[in-house]
Amino acid sequence: RTMGVRRRLLRELLSTLKYIKNLTEQQIKASLWRGEATLCNLELEPQQLQQFFHDCFPCGLEILQANVGEVTIRIPWHQIMTQSILVIVQDIEVKAIVHCEDDVDWQGRVGQMQRTYLRVQHARAENAPFNGGTFDQLRQRLVDGLQIQVSSATLSLLSRHPRHAPSHAPAVAAEGPPQEALR
Repeated sequence: RTMGVRRRLLRELLSTLKYIKNLTEQQIKASLWRGEATLCNLELEPQQLQQFFHDCFPCGLEILQANVGEVTIRIPWHQIMTQSILVIVQDIEVKAIVHCEDDVDWQGRVGQMQRTYLRVQHARAENAPFNGGTFDQLRQRLVDGLQIQVSSATLSLLSRHPRHAPSHAPAVAAEGPPQEALR
């Protein structure tokens, strides 16, 4: 019964993350007292990832689908101020479509993402405390010391544009479904 309550609490907490789609209790294995949680078979929210990565992901790539096989989070509760939180991510699969510079609709969406990003950053800067308390210092220490390990990541690029088709294959019609151009 206690494990069910903890698992439900963890699911509620994690479901507030806008990057995970349809998280269920069956996808969560947790031992909160030991400081370990594992999330399995995650489907991620493409639009939220696009917004998150827009400043480091090339402007011409649109994330269509993203899945993660397993995420393990290890929190060293007893050495939280001296040891790092470790996030281990396995089996990432991302499908993205390549947009050309002449794709006006996509350029408009990229412009909107950039404006939203700037608004959010401006609001954060205005609302940031000048001298954070103990909780803010702890949170900053946790973020600064965060370690992320990734194993097995696949990015599949798709395109509708004929110039992205391999030279040995016929060009793809613009109105047809995207074709895999590179894996």
